[in-house]
Amino acid sequence: MELLWHIQHGTDTDAQTIFSRLREGDDPSAILGPLGTKAQRENASTESAAVPHSRPLHTHTKQHIDLATSDKLIGHPDLSDSATLSATLRSQGDVLTEAFSIFLKCTSSIFHVYTQEEVDALLSKSLETDTQTPLSTLCEVCAVAAVGSRFSRSRISPELGEYYSSVTKQLLDECIEKTPLQAVKVCALLAMCNIINKATAAFAYVELGLGVARIKGLLERTPHAHMDHSIWLESKKVVKSLLACRGWLQATLSYIPETEPPVRLEDVDGGDQCCLDCEDQTLYQTQVARLTVIKAGIFQQMRSIEFSKESSEAIRLSLSQWLDQVPEHIRLENLGKPTVSPEAHISGLYLHSFYLGSRMLVYRWILSWIIQIRQEGIVPPPETKNESSRCADEGLIAAKESVVTLWNIYEGGGAVRHCWLCIFQAYLSCCIILHDVLQRALHGQSTAHLDNLELASRSLEVLAWTGQLDATAKQYHASLSPIYALATSLSVQVGESSPNPANEHVHFRVTNGTSPLHDAARKLSQMLYVALKPEQERERTVSVY
Repeated sequence: MELLWHIQHGTDTDAQTIFSRLREGDDPSAILGPLGTKAQRENASTESAAVPHSRPLHTHTKQHIDLATSDKLIGHPDLSDSATLSATLRSQGDVLTEAFSIFLKCTSSIFHVYTQEEVDALLSKSLETDTQTPLSTLCEVCAVAAVGSRFSRSRISPELGEYYSSVTKQLLDECIEKTPLQAVKVCALLAMCNIINKATAAFAYVELGLGVARIKGLLERTPHAHMDHSIWLESKKVVKSLLACRGWLQATLSYIPETEPPVRLEDVDGGDQCCLDCEDQTLYQTQVARLTVIKAGIFQQMRSIEFSKESSEAIRLSLSQWLDQVPEHIRLENLGKPTVSPEAHISGLYLHSFYLGSRMLVYRWILSWIIQIRQEGIVPPPETKNESSRCADEGLIAAKESVVTLWNIYEGGGAVRHCWLCIFQAYLSCCIILHDVLQRALHGQSTAHLDNLELASRSLEVLAWTGQLDATAKQYHASLSPIYALATSLSVQVGESSPNPANEHVHFRVTNGTSPLHDAARKLSQMLYVALKPEQERERTVSVY
């Protein structure tokens, strides 16, 4: 449990060290040595347990619930006994009710952790006055509240959300010991809390949750003899959410440990025959988990295999096969039919947004490969020209379709300001579209492509909206807005194009020059670049593209 304490209270560097060395099979006592003991570091961790340094506090409005600033809550939580913590949580009844309500609304359709009945039962237990609520249950209560508060920061202050998160982390060992199946749920929620700004910590919680799940047999095709089948099926849904978080972190944040064991599609599909005959909510959750496993596999291949016609075709085939097996009634073209409920419509749009993100990942792969081999003075082999151009064209189409899909989610009231999918899809699609506009302008192509700027403006609007509450979204918006402003001022070719191989796709052409347009094009290339080399070789900057 000493290692768990360092994950809970230590720095991001500590989490990275623990995560890497555990995966390498190091002895726990050897890992702890350089980190120091819990007693040595506890005082230094008191404040960071409540407010992580990597996420500055937002400015608050009068809409925040008044009790959010109670002296009892802001600071180190009192976990001396369950009665004290229960009393503190009961005093926050209105806040908990709000957080629990928004939690279900914003997470349940795609990422299953708790059912409506389970959430209602947890809330009821947290507000009871005549019973002794176990600390493991209070850990679950605070985990749900921590995630819910992140989706409702206009009413619940960030400080209070960090309080709930701090309590959850400190009680996690109690939950693992007393109720391990519930601890898997808590790990999934802690991963969601950290997934945008603390990727390594999120990975640590995902791996911890999957480790407990593996011990309890939740990654098997059939349940252990001592486990009720219905409980096993319910727990498998949570495992799918953990796998989805892991796959998304790997692919979108370009983060895969070198020793990462592969996750098989069978791990996702087990027990429900790929959920082809199950209810829509479970169907969406399974399809998202399947897609993120495929997406993580794509990134694994990107890291281990040089780009070639064969490797690219294999990746595109895996995505096409996923799309082909999607049930007819949740295909993108059928989601707008009157028979589809608003909830199913939004869930389906999120699902296909995941798919389009995978297509954009392939685009980033080929662009990054071109950048990398140019840094090494290598000319792309002629046999890759047609395939790389096809990837570029499909990536641009995916970016434009992604904006349309995300805009429909946004206008339909299904977007969430602190949702990592909304934020990163808006960011990546905007980068690709602006990259297309600037590259074509630099190389003298028709200005008809400027029509795509309307789509870029929609991505920026979503980023501006999410950026009102999320620091990462705000940073992305600030990075892209000046480039968008420059692109909107274009009407004719600017500057002279650099020499390029005949018939090379415009997205891959060199943009030598010192004008603001050249600088912006190079910056977009840097934003889209995915490191394809091992960790020790990734320090090189993008200087020749």
